[in-house]
Amino acid sequence: MEPDKRFVYYLIGAAGLCVVPLSSFNTDLQGFRCTLLEQNELKFRKTMETLATSVKEYLESAHTTEAYRKRAESPGRSRRAHR
Repeated sequence: MEPDKRFVYYLIGAAGLCVVPLSSFNTDLQGFRCTLLEQNELKFRKTMETLATSVKEYLESAHTTEAYRKRAESPGRSRRAHR
């Protein structure tokens, strides 16, 4: 699965925001596209804050997952100990 699609699924599940992965537009670029037609400035700001927070949380979780994977695969560590 393309990384941008994985993020899109995360975003809708974790924050309830629906965006479209760029890979769906026949491009090699990774990212997402969104359209927000909200006219209420407070709702618009809240949506953008939710998006920003969700991106940060997703990146932090990816970093944590990668660090755990590297630790689990380091020489001298038994895979059985991490199950």
